[in-house]
Amino acid sequence: MLKPDELVPELDSAPENTQESLSTKDNKDTDLEQEKLRSGPPNRCAHRSHFGWLRRIFSTSKPTSSPTPNPEKINSSGEKLFKKWRYSEALKFYDRAIELSPKNVTYLSNRAAALSSLGRIGEALNQWEEAIKLDPQSAQARHGLGMSLLSLGHVDEAMKLVEEASYNKYDLDRVKRVKNNLNNCIFARRCGEWNKVLKEISPLISGSLLPYACPELDMCRVEALLKLSWVSEAHQTALKAAAFKVEPLPASFSQPKTRFFGMLCRAYAYFVKSQLNFALERYKDAAEYAAKALEIEPHNTEIKIFKNNVELVQRALSSSRLEKWAEAVRDYEILHEALPYDKVIAKSLSQAQVALKQSRREVVLNMESGGDVKEISSLEELKAALACPDNFCGL
Repeated sequence: MLKPDELVPELDSAPENTQESLSTKDNKDTDLEQEKLRSGPPNRCAHRSHFGWLRRIFSTSKPTSSPTPNPEKINSSGEKLFKKWRYSEALKFYDRAIELSPKNVTYLSNRAAALSSLGRIGEALNQWEEAIKLDPQSAQARHGLGMSLLSLGHVDEAMKLVEEASYNKYDLDRVKRVKNNLNNCIFARRCGEWNKVLKEISPLISGSLLPYACPELDMCRVEALLKLSWVSEAHQTALKAAAFKVEPLPASFSQPKTRFFGMLCRAYAYFVKSQLNFALERYKDAAEYAAKALEIEPHNTEIKIFKNNVELVQRALSSSRLEKWAEAVRDYEILHEALPYDKVIAKSLSQAQVALKQSRREVVLNMESGGDVKEISSLEELKAALACPDNFCGL
């Protein structure tokens, strides 16, 4: 085969006046020659131009072009990785699929599911919302949003979305189990059955039903432990809840609507913190947390009563420091009636009663459990008091 250089001969420029150099009888030949000259390259630049054109014609190699990526195949690869719990890798495939098809609701929903599985709940909620805006009827997106809200403890909103989507029966049963546990917990708390409260709340905390709602649920456990006088265990549970961090939620979810026992979850958390500080005898902190809870839920009777109790303690302590024992005893008696399980209040009441008796120069030789003072009026009562090892004796 000839090389491209051999296919195009080297030609000089044509004569300046071709017609004057030819005879009349050679007109036909002259026309032919002129035609050849006109069709040939006039200079080297034209020669090179024709050379490149011929080289492209006679070249055996074909121009290469990269094939267009298929977003469906990329998404499918991500789904396979997701099923193997390789969420970070799956997320990269979903990102690429969305780059190629940014308005595909399935790709957006898959990406949101991967983000949720990685614990990036705030980003997942944004992604679910974006998918729902593109297709408000998308069962996958509505279901996914519902399950993400469930993981944060927004049970009522989750129930509505998951039921409407009817996308996955297993997840719907899961939402119903959570709802049932919380309803049982509410009933047990209302009845003062704190052991049952612990029983109903434990599966939600220890399992993966509500993984990102643990701080609020832990607060419920803290309250139950306090009511059972297990202050040390309650304190440790509260420390654990405080160490649990959840990323900031999107603006549309910045004000959680979930209610615990008639309170917004943030108010309930403050309310329990107030109870804990009260049990730890940190009354100033208890008063501050109770005030915060009441700011959020200004009409909640339960918070109002507890805040009043905290103020009574502070007043009783102030009266004790000023040795106004009658006023201290009066306040502690009100508190002991309202909080009969509180051992600190019972002890404070007993001490105030003794101090009051002593201030009146009355002899006090016996203290009954529960904070009541019993005077000794006979020899038999004195012998009985001395024989009882649990009695408190003092002058």
